[in-house]
Amino acid sequence: CVFGAPQVEFPGFLVCAQGMKPLPAKVQAILDYPFPKTYQELRYFVAMLNFYRRFLPGSALTQSILQNYLRGSKKA
Repeated sequence: CVFGAPQVEFPGFLVCAQGMKPLPAKVQAILDYPFPKTYQELRYFVAMLNFYRRFLPGSALTQSILQNYLRGSKKA
């Protein structure tokens, strides 16, 4: 437990005086994620986006498009 720190890492987030922020390393991992080529890769990518959805403007629309694609795809 840490008291009086200007910021603290909490699983997947950085908590500071301004509120919660995504960890920069996690954001970079999403930005660097290669274009998904399989059903499983796309599912994993959507899960990563979903974790940080509160920080992504328009994420509901983007994720609904990807989810619809996943529903229509064969699980190869």
